[in-house]
Amino acid sequence: MMNGMPESVKDIVNRQFNGKPGLTAEAFHAIKMKTTEKDIILNIVIDEMSICQQLEWNGETYIGLVDFGTALETQTEATNALVFMAVALNAHWKIPLGYFFIQSCTATERANLLKTCLELLYARNVHCYSITFDGAVINTSMAKHLGAIYDVDNLQPWFPHPITSEKVYTFWDPSHMLKLCRNTRGDWKMVKHHNKLIKWSLLENLQHLHKEEGLHAATKRTARHLNFQSEKMQVRLAAQTLSNTHVIALPMHYSFARRWTVRFLKMLKKLQYFVKI
Repeated sequence: MMNGMPESVKDIVNRQFNGKPGLTAEAFHAIKMKTTEKDIILNIVIDEMSICQQLEWNGETYIGLVDFGTALETQTEATNALVFMAVALNAHWKIPLGYFFIQSCTATERANLLKTCLELLYARNVHCYSITFDGAVINTSMAKHLGAIYDVDNLQPWFPHPITSEKVYTFWDPSHMLKLCRNTRGDWKMVKHHNKLIKWSLLENLQHLHKEEGLHAATKRTARHLNFQSEKMQVRLAAQTLSNTHVIALPMHYSFARRWTVRFLKMLKKLQYFVKI
């Protein structure tokens, strides 16, 4: 009786696709099939995320150990997953290229993984001209290892393609960079730039004034915006904290002391508009 039961969706997927860590051959094959319709231009998104540190036996091996998709065995439990995602720029689809269970991954190792992705895509007649990642130092080091330069006086936010030598541009994820900017201001309280002070305390004082007077001056600011530590992933809170409404509200209560803070907020607002956050 049980032998006649249909397979579960999980069993069918496991039988048809290799879901193990590493670059997924089925994903690259699917992308190659897309090239029969038209030339495909891709952006690769790289992200690292925390995972539950846990070991599970799947009947063949333990899952949850550090795994780069190679035959090398390790007894170290993974704490993060490093994911590569392909996003079509001239079509409406995206597909994971693969993932890796890691505990730590050096800039050189990341650069080699990205280089392999670019080579595999090129072999399938797919063009990739840009990479997107968050503002972690390790990602910047990865791009530098491939040839990018982030010196303000000699800026080169691209590196040569490993096969064609065409420019592959690097982009920091705007939402993550906005959160980093908010976090830095909230943690440091004061930032000095060319002897000009940008003060987090001005926004704190504005919130205290709103609370005492019962007025909000259309800023949408609440205690959540100041005590953001438990909601660091909320992009909306970061955007509202650094919004243009504070540019309007601050001059109502402060004079010279707020000049550079307001100028900083104006600059961020223009950047937010440019990247559509």
